[in-house]
Amino acid sequence: PDDIRRYIDSMESDIRDLDTLIEHMLTLSKMDYQESAPTPENFRFADFLEEMLAAYQPILDKKGLTLNLDIQDYGKAAQDKVLVKSIFSNLMDNAVKYTLPGTAIRVTAGTVSPKGLEFSVANPCAPIAQKDLDRLFDPFFRLSGHPAKGTGLGLTIAQKLVA
Repeated sequence: PDDIRRYIDSMESDIRDLDTLIEHMLTLSKMDYQESAPTPENFRFADFLEEMLAAYQPILDKKGLTLNLDIQDYGKAAQDKVLVKSIFSNLMDNAVKYTLPGTAIRVTAGTVSPKGLEFSVANPCAPIAQKDLDRLFDPFFRLSGHPAKGTGLGLTIAQKLVA
């Protein structure tokens, strides 16, 4: 029974990984072949970030990470909330994956204007070689030698959504 449980757990983990890969591939495919206009809605960006970060708190706690926040409240944003959520989630997912336990992820948010939002998600990491920096947004690119799981599509999706 213990061996069977381990095999089932392993299969479930592999299935979740494949689901994520398929979801990312479909997202990229839709963006390449079926461009759709953003659907702006008004929302308070600071509240949006607070909700997003609260959702990440269990993951941060489990990994022993803290957040350093510098979030200005400039009022309501008129942006496509689904796109902003996807961009922010991809950046946070990467930061969580590549941040060592006991360190902090820094989230800053500044300007909210009709032209867009300004925010950043930063994490401490070892220096990245220029050849790797040049490829960070390439589909399926992964930093070598890092044990973090992933598809190498998150930053590609975020970049396309921003564009």
